[in-house]
Amino acid sequence: MGYCNDRSTGALCCDKCGASEGVRKRTCTATVLTDNTGGPRTRLRYCIPPALCAACLHELGGNAALHKDCKDRAAQCQAEYDDIERQLDAGESFAAAAWGSWHANVPDGQVGVLYRSRTARRYVLMSADDYDSSPRPVLSAVATTPWCGPDANEPPF
Repeated sequence: MGYCNDRSTGALCCDKCGASEGVRKRTCTATVLTDNTGGPRTRLRYCIPPALCAACLHELGGNAALHKDCKDRAAQCQAEYDDIERQLDAGESFAAAAWGSWHANVPDGQVGVLYRSRTARRYVLMSADDYDSSPRPVLSAVATTPWCGPDANEPPF
């Protein structure tokens, strides 16, 4: 979600009525602690804050009403992040990046995937038909072959 600004003043505009006076980003009170597959665990607000003027916020029932469903959804999201952390603690690896057959080191019909665990990085090839980008497939659940990675000088085939 992007924000709109008034052309003449640069002020933030209300997402609901378009007014540009007294508009603030109405921050969500729910937070989640991410998994660390992409870096350190980070605490984030659950939803992107809408930009609303005071009148529109009041019309919607205030900040608590605006974010009333966020707490339950954030709890579900947190459970998913925590499950990933448990799997990482157990030694599982998660897909962190992927390269298609457009890359010189990836054969046609294959996908090159970087898997990361708590302690290691591993490059593998898998069938493009088996690759599922969302959710990220865990290494133990897919058939793979070792791969030299995207930066190797010679293709592995």
